[in-house]
Order: sequence, then structure tokens, then C-alpha cells
Amino acid sequence: MSDFLKHASDASGGAESAVHADKQAASWSRRKMLTAFGLTGVSLAVAGVARGLTASADSSSGVTASVYGGMGPEPILDLLGDRIVRRSSLAELRALTVAEPDAIYFVSDYMREGHFYYDPADTASPDNMGTIIVSSGGARFKRIVSNRIVNVQWFGAVGDGGTDDAPAIQAAIDAIPSEGGTLFFPPTSAFYALETSGLVVENRHNITISGFGATVKFKAGVPDIQNTNMRFSNFLLRNCRRIRIEGLIVHGNLSGRTAHAGAESFHSAISLLGCANVHVFQCTVTEGMTDGIYLGGINIPGTPSSVQVNENVLIDFCTITYCRRNNISVVAADGVTISNCIATHAGQIQGTAPRAGIDVEPNKTRYGTSKNVVLLNNTVKDNAGTYGVTFGGSGTERAVVEGNTISGHTTGLNFNNNSDAPYNTDVRVLNNTIRNNSTGMRVVGENVERISGNLFCDNQLIGLTLLTKTNGIQIQSNRFVRNGTYGISAGYPTTTPSPNNVAAIYMTDNLFQDNVDAETVGTAGGASVRLYVKDEHAVVVFNDNIQLSSDGAVNKMKGVFLNQPCIARANGNFAKNLLDNEHPHDGFGGVGNYSADALVPEM
Repeated sequence: MSDFLKHASDASGGAESAVHADKQAASWSRRKMLTAFGLTGVSLAVAGVARGLTASADSSSGVTASVYGGMGPEPILDLLGDRIVRRSSLAELRALTVAEPDAIYFVSDYMREGHFYYDPADTASPDNMGTIIVSSGGARFKRIVSNRIVNVQWFGAVGDGGTDDAPAIQAAIDAIPSEGGTLFFPPTSAFYALETSGLVVENRHNITISGFGATVKFKAGVPDIQNTNMRFSNFLLRNCRRIRIEGLIVHGNLSGRTAHAGAESFHSAISLLGCANVHVFQCTVTEGMTDGIYLGGINIPGTPSSVQVNENVLIDFCTITYCRRNNISVVAADGVTISNCIATHAGQIQGTAPRAGIDVEPNKTRYGTSKNVVLLNNTVKDNAGTYGVTFGGSGTERAVVEGNTISGHTTGLNFNNNSDAPYNTDVRVLNNTIRNNSTGMRVVGENVERISGNLFCDNQLIGLTLLTKTNGIQIQSNRFVRNGTYGISAGYPTTTPSPNNVAAIYMTDNLFQDNVDAETVGTAGGASVRLYVKDEHAVVVFNDNIQLSSDGAVNKMKGVFLNQPCIARANGNFAKNLLDNEHPHDGFGGVGNYSADALVPEM
């Protein structure tokens, strides 16, 4: 057996040994090829390709398995028959004047290894540098590909951080079969550099873009071109269906480039326009020139014009950081879930407003409303703008904000639509931890229906503030602990009745504890709840709540403040150790309330 085959059978030699071993072995018979498969457990077809993807050709799952070990030699053997295998370089293949119909050609160029066959029926396909090679004699050689997986290195992408890999990667994208496939980025010690353009996937379906930790990054100094075509996004996906992006580090290099002066340039790290069934999974997205991930629409001309929005988008287990405007912007979507993500430090580098961790802000003049938005189990912290998570613009229909941790902002969670927009409908805020902000949560107008199960803790001023026409909101089973001035504040102080103050509010089963600090002692602050109602017909329900100051607290919290008489009812509440324990909710009628100095377990 030749030294080449010995190297291929040596598990410690790996794929690189198979490529660079004995140059004498120029061709093999079918019998020798089968022998090699049997000895190595991995096809030689795979061994060459594997160099660019992993140091080991032994894998059992995912893209790795389907490219190499998991698939075995079948793609080669299906075409092999009684053919011989000839070893060649790409240059030698292109120089051929006469092709052998009965030969398989093994191309051994480093990082571009693979098997090719001659297709005599094809006389027109262009040379795409990776999967189709055209010889000087006009022969078309086709790469043998398993499971429609296309390796960007086949097309000349090197990932050394200096070479402009954009043309090679775009060629790889364009080479994915029309029925779909996988674009694979083998990890490198540096990054795949983008210089002349971003990467565009347009009008394509059934594509996976996979990286296993590979980085796709703009080179330092690339200009931030002011336009709206978004083609200097790292990845622009337009009108695509059934797309998965996994395991990539997508880097806009904001710190190494100069952002366009004034308004944003609309080039984000990942831009999705009018796509459907998209899953972005386990990616790190950082330093986007505008946003980290942007969900926008496609305007469709007509009378009246319409918009194609994103549908059924899942962004899951991703880290999005240090983007210029927002880490994630949802502008046009019907069905988007952002879950288990970390969104931090938006706007810290060359920032432009609003600099939020997550911004759900449909544009009324262009895209209408966003619908069916779920924010689930995310961590949003230390973003540079006013808001950590914000809902605004032209309104949202059906939204759930659940299980998130939001901290380190002027306002952690905000709801405030444009003045000429309708209110949000069916919005619920459930089981979040909102802490260490100046204000925990802010609602302007009737934009949230239910606030339940949340912890508002250690916010410097207010746990929850409700501004401008509160009418029917349900606040249930929350904990308001150690907020600086109020657990809940609703309405504005005014000398005349204000239609923008509280018309109806329902507070049940909540805990208010230690919502006071040294700066609010003896002032109007330091209370569990402060309410400014619309008029004497306003309805306020305060049932089954607990108000207490911790045992030994230096500063004691006040109870509920009500600015004027109205239809106020308080039933089944418990108060302990308040500043005035005998008046926990003056101005309320009701039964079953209890104030005591007995020990109440702290929560």
C-alpha cells in the first residue's frame, strides 16, 4: 500500500496528512479506493474536505457528520463504478484539453480538496471556482457534494483576517442548489473578512448557514456607506423562506470603522427583510454598524401599497452586544420570538438613538404594526440608551414579555407608542425580574393589559410607573422590593381634574416591601403606591396585598397615597411596620384588612 494510503489510515494523521502525503500516488483503482475506505472508516473524499472544517474527520452529528464521517463513501461510490481516481490540482484540472469520462479527479489543493467528475452533457455552466471547474478544453468538472453542503473555502475564502473573502463567500452562496442546502464556514484562527461588500441571500429557500464558531467580520476602515439597500450588512436576507443561521460570530467591526455622521446607515450585522420561518441559533452578533439583528419589511408597490413583513422568526440562545443603534430591532414582523438571548451594551460605541437592547418599534408610515411578539427568558442589561427593552412606534398586537431579566438602564422596560398611533392590544408582562434601573417599568397610556408575577427590585426611583390615561390595567402577584420612592406610581399631580390620570386600576396579591430610601424620608416619596386619579368616578381596587417594612428598617415605607376621593376599595390586605401602620390605605372602603406588629416572613 502506498504511503498516501498509510497516512490516510492513520487516525492521528488527520485530514491534513491525507492531503499532503506521498505525491507519488496519482491514481487509484476502485479496489484500492474501497480498501482505503475500509482501513480508515472515513472516505478519502471526506478526508480532503475535512481539513478546512475540523482537525478530526471523526464526527457523528450535525453538518460535520453529513460532510464527512457520518455519510461514508456512498457519494463517491455511486459515481465510481469501475472508474479510476486521478489526483490533480485545480490548475491541472483547468489545463486539461481532454477529459477522461471514466475517471474521478481528486483535487488536492489545500482547503479546496475534493472529488470531481466530468459531465459531458454540460457545455454551458460557468466556472464558479468551487463546485464547477471548466477546463481549457471546455470540459465541466462537477464537485461531488454530500447533502448539498457547500464549504466557503472551496471557493477561495481563507479566513485569515486580511483577504477580502466577500467575493468567494458570495460565490459559495450562489452555488447552493436551487432546492436548498448548507453554507458552511470552517472555523479559522482569524476571521472571514468582508471588505468590498456584505453577503446577500435573496429569493432563496431551505438554506442553513453554519459556522461552529467561525467569525465573519468587516475589515477595519471599511466605509459606512449611507444608503438604504442594506447590502453592507454582514448578512442580508431578503424574501427568503426556511432559513437557519447557527453557530456564527457575526461582527460589524464598529470599533474599527467610522460610522456615518448623523443618521444610521441601515447596515446591520444580520438584516432580515420579508423573510419567513427563520431560526437564528447560538450566534454571537456584535458591533453592528446600525443594529445587531434588524427585522424589516419589503414594500410592495400598488394601490394601496402593501408590505411583506417577516413571519415566524426565532432568535434563540444568541448573544448580541455593542451595536450602534439597537442590539435587536423589530420593525416589521408577524410572529417573532426572541428567547434565551443576552443583549448588552447597545450604543456604547459611536451610539445613535435609541440604543436599546431590544426595540420593538413598527414604523407606521412604512410597515404598519408588529404582531405576535414574544420576548422570553432573555437577559438585557447595561445598554446605553434610555430603555433596555422598549415597545413603541405604531403599535403592537399580541405581545408577551416573560421571564426576562432587565437591569442597568434609565428605564428597564418601556411601552410608549407614537402620539397618533393606536394603543397596543393584548400585551402581557409576566414573571420578569426588573432590577437596578432608575425606573423599572414605564407604561404610557393603555398599552399593557396585565402585569403579573414580576419582581421590581432595587430600582433607584420607581418600580412601575403608569403615565397618561390608565384604564383597566391588572397588576397582580408582583413583588415591589427596595425601590427608592414608590413601588407603583400612576398619574400626574395636577390642580385640576386630568383625563390623563387613572380611570381604573386593579392591584391584587402584590407584595410591597421597603420602597423607601434615605433621600425620600419625610418627603412625598417612600410609599408602596402613589395614585393620581381622573375624578371621583375613578375605580381603584387594592385587594389581598401585603405592605411592610423589614424588621429593623431605619427608613419605614408609607402605605397607599390617593390624591382625591373616588371609588376606592381595599379588601383583605395586610400591613406591618409601616411609617403609619394605622393608615395603610386612607380613602379606601372595604373589609378584612389587618395591620399588625407581628412578625411577617420577608420575601
